[in-house]
Amino acid sequence: MTAGLSQGAGLTVDEVSVSFGGLAALSDVSLQVRPGEVVGVIGPNGAGKTTLFNVVCGFVNPQSGTITYNGQRIDRRKPHHLTQLGIARTLQGVGLWNGLSVIENVMAGGQAKTHTGVASALLGLWRSSREETHLRQRAGELLHEFEIEQFADWNPKALPYAVQKRTAMARALMAEPTLLLLDEPASGLSKGEMDELSHLVIELRSSASVLLVEHHMDLVMSTCDRLVVLNFGQVIAHGTPAEVSANPEVTTAYLGNEVHAMGTGTGTGASTGASDA
Repeated sequence: MTAGLSQGAGLTVDEVSVSFGGLAALSDVSLQVRPGEVVGVIGPNGAGKTTLFNVVCGFVNPQSGTITYNGQRIDRRKPHHLTQLGIARTLQGVGLWNGLSVIENVMAGGQAKTHTGVASALLGLWRSSREETHLRQRAGELLHEFEIEQFADWNPKALPYAVQKRTAMARALMAEPTLLLLDEPASGLSKGEMDELSHLVIELRSSASVLLVEHHMDLVMSTCDRLVVLNFGQVIAHGTPAEVSANPEVTTAYLGNEVHAMGTGTGTGASTGASDA
């Protein structure tokens, strides 16, 4: 195990490597997300950010290295098992079901917490009205917390994009995760909407740690406790936002003047210009 990394509470990625067709997507990548932390993963296109997320979520198996969550190995777990361990993820796209209302979409996120199954519930096949009542109540509470309760009965495709994003986050939180993985949560949002998103993510720290991939530097600088910078599948820097923004290699080679601007408080909606990993 890499020196300094402890496979205790929280998420530990330890010397993980992944190759596709002989090409290295990740090379000995290590990072930690401790309880109550918001950790951002940044870097240019092709850096390996999405691959890292897919390894943590069980969609990709690493060729070497280990991933543990709260001391348990998860690098060989199937994606549907992770919810039971307290891990939830949002997608780059919102991934909402247009055949369901907003509140039904959010209720579906609580399937792992039920005995009868949300699918049966939404088809009117409830065996337990108590579970239905509890799920709907909890979904309503989340819609209120995200200030979108007025859209509860709407079809998702009729929603403003920012509201779709909030609905997707609310759905992820229905599983009551202790680790939330956010994949480009600010994509398509305005500066004001990103500020609201930052506030929501910071508030989440009281109940869950957060690992996020993001390109908008103003969001990661204002929201994250620590940053991990990837390039060509390798970690080239890590530390607090201030430490990363002061790193000459990161500033010059990958983020240019945008990180410097954020570090001096003059950035306005800066992005790395990368769209995915």
